[in-house]
Parts: sequence; structure tokens; C-alpha cells
Amino acid sequence: MYRDPISEAKYIQSMSEVESNKIALFVYNLEHGGAEKVSTLLCNELFSRNFEVELWVINYRETSLSKELNKQVPIVNLNKKHTRNAFFPLLKTIWKRKPESILVFHTELAILVFLVKKIFFIKRKVIVRNINTLSHFFQNSGNVLRNFITSKLTELALKDCHKIVAQSKGMCEDLVKSFNIDSNKIETIFNPALTIGSITKDNHEQKKLENEFLYVGRLNAQKGLTYLLRAFAIALRTNSNLHLTIVGEGEEEPQLKTLVKELGLTLQVSFEGFQTSTISYYLRAKATVLTSLFEGFPNVLVESISLGTPVIAFDCPSGPKDIIVQEVNGILVEHKNIIEFAKALLRVANNDVMFKKSNIIDSASKFSVESTVTKYVKLLTA
Repeated sequence: MYRDPISEAKYIQSMSEVESNKIALFVYNLEHGGAEKVSTLLCNELFSRNFEVELWVINYRETSLSKELNKQVPIVNLNKKHTRNAFFPLLKTIWKRKPESILVFHTELAILVFLVKKIFFIKRKVIVRNINTLSHFFQNSGNVLRNFITSKLTELALKDCHKIVAQSKGMCEDLVKSFNIDSNKIETIFNPALTIGSITKDNHEQKKLENEFLYVGRLNAQKGLTYLLRAFAIALRTNSNLHLTIVGEGEEEPQLKTLVKELGLTLQVSFEGFQTSTISYYLRAKATVLTSLFEGFPNVLVESISLGTPVIAFDCPSGPKDIIVQEVNGILVEHKNIIEFAKALLRVANNDVMFKKSNIIDSASKFSVESTVTKYVKLLTA
């Protein structure tokens, strides 16, 4: 559409106008992933600190997590099933809502924001919160051509933004090495322990089950659950009294249940499905386990130690190394080594490692909500 020079100048000026102190947090949905939980927490905490904050969602539907959001925090629903269809709704939202800063919770969304900014000459402070070890994410995704294009767009979007939040030291190193990002642009901010302060009287009365191990998370290929089941089967040859509870859902569930049958683990492995609250599971478990191929920052490990339950995890890229203090709050195992993982399960089951609950909880102090939110506030107001 043609505009005369004066109209064009007014249009560009209107797109660049901002409302001081207004912050928009931008997510895909409000399901129960780590990014979604952190975005909800940050909205509530920023609002309590007198920021004008709102939550932009590509595809919003009410969930138990959305009910935790302060009712005074506006939700802006772009109402699109896919990010690729949200270009013009996002443009309209930026123009109408006029935030000073946009905190983006996924690199795919960061690409969208980058394209809108560049095409329409929009000036905003954009902070991108990275949610994964990106080089491993692209290596383990299917379509080679699509991954190449997306990785290049990701690099452009990250270099264009004001700051990047990495959730672990390994994630920060990956951004520098694989995407040529200036390390001065990256702030490492650990995810908070969202379970701290959430224990009820009933939870306190939960007793540890002697040989109970716990997995909490999505049932997808990234989580490497076939490694966990095979390691568990090996450990059962030595101690037949072990039990594994799997909490979560995902596309790998049918294959995992088939593998459980093939390994003869039907009585020793339970699938609990998705649970809105996992605190009671953590409290009764001997240890929480994780065998991911790669991570960004595994929140489940922090949630577990904040409740005094030790963890056993592969030393995958990246995150577990930032969380686990060897034989203080858990055991870090060589990546993809199921023999060593089985040995770790047995050491914990047999009490060969004597974990002290108070030390485990103390190790979670650096992941407090206050510490995390303070760092975000400093970043947003710099």
C-alpha cells in the first residue's frame, strides 16, 4: 500500500513508540514445560515489583499453569496454531501494546520477532531466553535443509537482540562456539527451584520408598529414556527390589511401554502420565533420574534437590554439571554409559552413598526464586 512520505514517517514513528517500563513476555503456550513455568513465575514476580507486564502467547488455552498467573497480568493471545502464521498478529500486537522490552522464551519466536523488527524498522529491546543446547538440538532434528536455514536465522536473530539468557554455562559456551555469539551479550541465569516453599503438611508426611526411583519429564527422544530403561534392567539383575516411576507424557510413550515389556520390566516400571503436582513423587523417591541426550537446564533436577531428594544424571550437554555436586546432592554419570548408570542406581539403593538431606537442600540455594528474578530485573532495566 502506497503512503506519501509524511504518512510513512508518521507510521514508522508510531511503530517505534513505546510505553516506558512495559515488559512483554513472549511464549508459545502455557503448557507445563520449564519455559512456560518460568514465564509465569516471572510475570507474577515482575508485577509484584511494580512493572507493567503482560504475557503474549502464540496459541493460548487455559491450563492449570495459566491459573497460577496473577489475574491482573494481561494475556495477549495471538491465536495461531503455528509460529509461522503469527507474523502479522505479532506486528499488530507490537504496534498496539507498545512494550519497551520483549523477553522471548524460544529461539523460534526470536526469529519471528527479528523478522518483524527488520522488515518494519521497529526499535525494541529484545532479550532472548535460550531453552536448549542449540547445536545439539539442530543436530538431532530431522530435516537437514530446514535445520540449516533455521540455524542461520537463529544466529541472525541472536546477534541482533539486546541480550541472550543462557540457563547453564554449557549453553553459554555452545552459543559462543557454534553460533559466533559475543560472550559479552550472554547472561547466564539459572532457572529457579519452583518447588521451594510449595510443600504442604501432607507433603511433609510423605515417607521415602526404600527402592523407588523417579523420572519426571516429557517422553520424547531427547530425554534418552531407552538408556534409562536399559540401565534399570541391568541394575535389576543385582537388586530385584528396585522400582521406577515415570511421570509425564509424550510421543515416545508407546515405544517405551513396548521396550518395558521386551525387557521384562512390567512389574518394576510404572507409567503415571502427566501430573499437575509432582512434589509428592519427589518426596517419596530414593532419587530422581535423568538420562537425556542433551538439555538446556533440567529443571527437574533442581526441583528434586530443593526438596531434599538426590539425583542421578548423565553428564549431558548441558545443565546437570551446573546442578550436581558429586555425592553431595547426587551422582553425575558419564554420558550414555548405561553400565555406570546402573552402578549409580545400585549405590544409591544400597546406601553406599550417604546423602544428607540438609546438604542436598542447601545446594539448591543458588537456584532460589529471589536470586533468579533479581538477575532478570537487572537485565531488563539495564
